[in-house]
Amino acid sequence: MVRITEHQAVDELVVYGYLRGAAAPSGRLRALSSALKAYCEQHELTLSRVFTEWIDDADGSVFSSLLATLSTQQPYGVVLLSRHHLGPRDVANSRAAQITTSGTRLIAVR
Repeated sequence: MVRITEHQAVDELVVYGYLRGAAAPSGRLRALSSALKAYCEQHELTLSRVFTEWIDDADGSVFSSLLATLSTQQPYGVVLLSRHHLGPRDVANSRAAQITTSGTRLIAVR
């Protein structure tokens, strides 16, 4: 019989956060980042970094940086406040597929 996880040694579960939105006031950005951090702490996840993409950044360089990081670091997952943070529906579906194809879990808080 295998013991439950709480009784086994488990590797550190490293995740990256991803936020996307209009150029938000710094207070709003801090609140969004705090929500990601609180979720990770509650679920014993180590939040290594939060990637923040602004809607005005049309080139997708922030998402490309996230994908490059996923390919080299192989974290447990990417944490989002909601799938809306990946972009409009068609973009979000494509980005979600790219994240999961890399072998990384996609974790939506809401």
